[in-house]
Amino acid sequence: MDQDFFAADNQNLNGTGAIDFDVKGGRIFALDSNNGIVALRYAGRLTLQQTTGGQVLTWPVAVAALQSSTNVVGPFSNVIGATSPYTNTLGGTLFFRLQR
Repeated sequence: MDQDFFAADNQNLNGTGAIDFDVKGGRIFALDSNNGIVALRYAGRLTLQQTTGGQVLTWPVAVAALQSSTNVVGPFSNVIGATSPYTNTLGGTLFFRLQR
């Protein structure tokens, strides 16, 4: 999760604005009516499906790197050659994340 503030700080007395997601492109666009528009990039949503051969991980953003760690707090390292979909056949506990 992330929180970013607009550089301008004008009151938005109408409480209007909008947000839109470009899931495949890994972009978010946010409009604050009295302050402007901001565009942000993100790595995408990582999904996991359990199969008999392991776990299949998929993500929509091709430029995002899959990373893994044996500890939830890291350190994380790139899974070499991983592209979506990626099948994890390694035993033991692994934690995954995406980095863009």
